[in-house]
Amino acid sequence: MFRVVKVPIMATKYSAMTGSQMSILLLIGSIFGNAFAAEGQSAAVPFAALHIYYLSPTGKDQNAGTSPSTAWATPHHNVKCGDVIIAEPGSYVLGTYVTQFGENNWGTVSNCPSTSGGIDGAGGIYFAIVLCGGTYLGACTVSGAPDVNNSTVNNEAFRVDKSNWAVEGFVTTQSDQARTGCMLGVSESSTNVAFVAFINNIASSCGVEGFGTVPGPGGVDQSAVVGAIAYNASPSLDNSAICGSGVSMIPTGGATSTSGTHIFVAGVFAYKNINAASGAGCNTDGEGVIFDSWSCSSGGAYPYQGVVEQSVMWMNGNSGFAAFPNCLKNGDMAQVYVFNNTSYGNEQDPKHEIAGIDGLLNQVAPSAGSGFYAIFDNIFQTTQATSGNNGRTPVYAAGVNLNNLNMALVTIKRNYFWQSNPGTKTTAGNPNTDVWVNGNHNAISFPFGTNIYNNPGLANPNGLPTSAPNCTAYTNTTACMNQGYKVAANLRPRVAVRYGYQPPGPCMPDPYFPVWLKGVVFLQWNGSTLTENPGLITKPCDM
Repeated sequence: MFRVVKVPIMATKYSAMTGSQMSILLLIGSIFGNAFAAEGQSAAVPFAALHIYYLSPTGKDQNAGTSPSTAWATPHHNVKCGDVIIAEPGSYVLGTYVTQFGENNWGTVSNCPSTSGGIDGAGGIYFAIVLCGGTYLGACTVSGAPDVNNSTVNNEAFRVDKSNWAVEGFVTTQSDQARTGCMLGVSESSTNVAFVAFINNIASSCGVEGFGTVPGPGGVDQSAVVGAIAYNASPSLDNSAICGSGVSMIPTGGATSTSGTHIFVAGVFAYKNINAASGAGCNTDGEGVIFDSWSCSSGGAYPYQGVVEQSVMWMNGNSGFAAFPNCLKNGDMAQVYVFNNTSYGNEQDPKHEIAGIDGLLNQVAPSAGSGFYAIFDNIFQTTQATSGNNGRTPVYAAGVNLNNLNMALVTIKRNYFWQSNPGTKTTAGNPNTDVWVNGNHNAISFPFGTNIYNNPGLANPNGLPTSAPNCTAYTNTTACMNQGYKVAANLRPRVAVRYGYQPPGPCMPDPYFPVWLKGVVFLQWNGSTLTENPGLITKPCDM
């Protein structure tokens, strides 16, 4: 979203681990990733909320909120972790600028994590949850407020600016002239906001980005985007010179000392997110998913661990996945894992400013003892021979721009990288890969691990959807994409079996799944009871 000058390549992930430690970890990840293909589903389990409150388009915050007839207007109320606010189906807009879920409309959440209730009676819930009470996606719609008279007021559909909030089951949109995104986590002060999760939501046609976290004056830590559809979410037409993507995670402000995953992106379907040819004129972004400007500006002693898994990115303006820590040669403390994703046919922006790279680590500089990048079991297939600058820049399936000499801290192995246009080379190097290490160009090899340079044999990628999603026949985004639009079937590889995206299967171990998402992926309300349901992503059985 925020940009410094980029050079023609990008990179991701760094590690302080020894080679043997990394090999063991990648083996565990591979076993986990390959099992995504298993058939069947885990069962729904009851979710015991500590308290249930209600919210509606016609509610009033002076009400008690304890019944549909006394519903609140906003979540600006003091609640506890494990509480659930049921949003009545309908269309939500409040006032001229700000929606009912916008700036300063969130209350303080206490007693976190909960010690009772949840999915097992033992609590462990890190969120108060705002849940659409409808029976289908689209029952609750939220439109970002219009940018009236070039107002400086933020106008997201959701601007979660307090800690410990999860949002589930909403469809959001926005004017393409807006200067911000549809569903964001942000701090309004110098204090970090922590634990913000967007689960089973759609962001369709937004101003700058679909989902993400952005710097406030403070930052956002422990954030998740799970089971999301981001479509046409980044035209960036406003003259604010901010460039956006489908999912853009910028968790600046300092990581906390908690171990494990801090930033979790899983089950995302990101497509047709392209910076417009006019407006801000950024044309640097338009990624499906980006980890942007975060690891070196943390301001703290702790690294960020970020994960992207079980996701699909296609027909975006720039990379399917990119990491851009914005650290120059030192201070890159990112710990990034990217696995079991499929990225196809991106680099569609004819005005993109640099080389098009489907899987991109841009100017990474992993610091010994702190960071690493690990990319494995993915499929990255490009279809464009050239892209941006009116067709004058080349397109590669994968690229790394490493700004120091810590090559051992970047591990990229067991991926399918395939530049299908011209698609005549089955080895590393141009046109499949492009590498810069400390300013030196490597166009003939890929020194970060052994990968496969061949056609993965995707079943029918031309059948992927390219228009706005209609999910009113489904309860969750994954069912909509895989049953309604046949995304998993269209991307099923005939050759690269068990690589790339796999549809959800039965629960199984996932060493990267955050403990703080226990019990909330994903919730449904049937009018009287709550359940946590399977089918959004594959997840651990006790979560």
